[in-house]
Amino acid sequence: DHRTIDALHQAGLSPAAIDAFWRPLFSGIQLDPDLEVSARRFKIILRMLAEGDTGVPAAGMGAIPAQIAADLPDGAVHLHRPVSAVVGTSAQLADGAEVSGRCLVVATDGPAAAELLGLHTVHSRPVGALWFSTPTPPRAGKLLMLDGQNSGPVKNLAVLTNVAPSYAPTGRSLSVAAVPGAAMASADLESEATTQMKTWFPDVAEWQLLRIDRIEHGHPDQQPGFSPRRSVSLGDGRFVCGDHRDTASIQGALFSGRRTAVEVLAHLRKPA
Repeated sequence: DHRTIDALHQAGLSPAAIDAFWRPLFSGIQLDPDLEVSARRFKIILRMLAEGDTGVPAAGMGAIPAQIAADLPDGAVHLHRPVSAVVGTSAQLADGAEVSGRCLVVATDGPAAAELLGLHTVHSRPVGALWFSTPTPPRAGKLLMLDGQNSGPVKNLAVLTNVAPSYAPTGRSLSVAAVPGAAMASADLESEATTQMKTWFPDVAEWQLLRIDRIEHGHPDQQPGFSPRRSVSLGDGRFVCGDHRDTASIQGALFSGRRTAVEVLAHLRKPA
């Protein structure tokens, strides 16, 4: 395994092609402006992009956990009750209560899982997301637009309402701009990104910033030496899942969750 940038050089791509296309594309996908994460992971993602469709749920990303929870019994899901410690297959809650079971699954981001379970530290890749409302779409079509000229902090932009009109009120367009890496922490990010968008789309009269999400742990940092199917079983009825056990993505989280479910069921079927 080696870095993504090394794989692109080995494929014979020129520095100009890398900087104009591959860097802004995978800056957003891998949160990796320097293209330094694992080439194995890059190739997995590239294959998925080549073979499959890309989309978003019409009701928002929250529709994914809502669909899972809908099949569970009433009272099975408890919200806003943080876990302070894990002992065996019991979870100690911050409010002093304890929840125990035959199995325990920690399904969190990597840093939280590492702290609760005493696993190796999971390092993070940060990202900023700027949500802009405009009277009209900056561009027509279902496109991911790339910054091929390194013109500012935004590396790519998607007009989400061209894909899912339900994401904004009638008569308004919603776009999301990705700012991966340390640039997302800039105190001047709003003005820098807005100025950049106005140079990209000079005909768009109004760029209204709705919100900036600064996400310190956007992805686990999967450097060369990456294994896409890390074990989810810790033994003695304890399990861990999340994109830090698979590829850094919602898809990776779902893959690891399915692998964990299979192993939990196998554990529960064992004779006592």
